[in-house]
Amino acid sequence: MPPGLRRVMAEGAGRAVNWRRPRAWCGWWMRKHLGVANPAGNLARWWAGFGRPAHGPHAGAIVGIITGRTPDGRWIVKSGNDGHRVRERPRSVAGAIAFRWPA
Repeated sequence: MPPGLRRVMAEGAGRAVNWRRPRAWCGWWMRKHLGVANPAGNLARWWAGFGRPAHGPHAGAIVGIITGRTPDGRWIVKSGNDGHRVRERPRSVAGAIAFRWPA
């Protein structure tokens, strides 16, 4: 595991981590998925500074999580709170605020 990810995951170590799902929970899902203890990650915008820049969409990059591409070139994204559930589907990444590699 990269040291930067280990550091972020350890934030909150030694104290109880609040994993309770907030009302707006897309960032919270990513925290749970990656094991990040920092509750600031409940806000989707926080992830724009997580890890390192991916300089555009790539499989494995965080937006939700880009898991692949369709034969016609659309990106497949797995994300939380997409229609009130976790979904993996082809979707536009045109409005994404950042593309990040996990630390």
